[in-house]
Amino acid sequence: MSYIQTINTYNHPVGHHCSGKHELRYPVYDPQLGNPAMDAAFAQINEDYHEEVLKYIEASRAAGKKWVVGNDEPNKILPGQDQLARVSLWKVLMAGGEGMNLYTAYDLPDYSDITIEDFRRLESIWIQLSHGLRFFQRPEVNRHLARMTTQSQLISQGYCYTKPGEIYIVYSENAGELELDLTDAKGDFEVKWYDPRNGGSLQESTVKRVKGGKLSRLGSAPSEPEQDWVVVVRKP
Repeated sequence: MSYIQTINTYNHPVGHHCSGKHELRYPVYDPQLGNPAMDAAFAQINEDYHEEVLKYIEASRAAGKKWVVGNDEPNKILPGQDQLARVSLWKVLMAGGEGMNLYTAYDLPDYSDITIEDFRRLESIWIQLSHGLRFFQRPEVNRHLARMTTQSQLISQGYCYTKPGEIYIVYSENAGELELDLTDAKGDFEVKWYDPRNGGSLQESTVKRVKGGKLSRLGSAPSEPEQDWVVVVRKP
């Protein structure tokens, strides 16, 4: 890593890939926590994507050199498996991960890193993943990202990525009645919803504003509450 940094003319993040098995990944990555020459972990993960990405984001931060962490080669996402791809991506993003790098392989003879010729077979998956990217590019979200952390204990189900007191991003695979703990927050917050399946603008629903200082119900999703949704709770 140290040598690669000496020839890193464009100052790109320097990191490396690893095995998908945690018993092989941990002995490689854990000793490098705090290494000033290592900027990133491009982790192949066969376990829970959210937990494993969060593990290295938090551990690297605690060691004094926060890493960029992505999920490299997630398990068996095949053409047409849009929901699996979408949920996998959001698990990574809600841990503070940089994203997900798909791998073409597994069960189909014409769907491997050697044999695939037409990446349009994955077009519906690219669209799903682009909705996640575009959400975090929204100015009202993006300007807070550097100071946001995962604090999922604040939400009744799903994941919460937050700059406490300013903005709370909630992702739930089943957006029934969600309750957000705003006990330590002050003031009013607006509540809007984002459809991770179709993208588009933020939407209003049954609850438009909540107050800090208490547990707050976020209301119902604008439609299809049995599906996954993103909720944005932020200072207006």
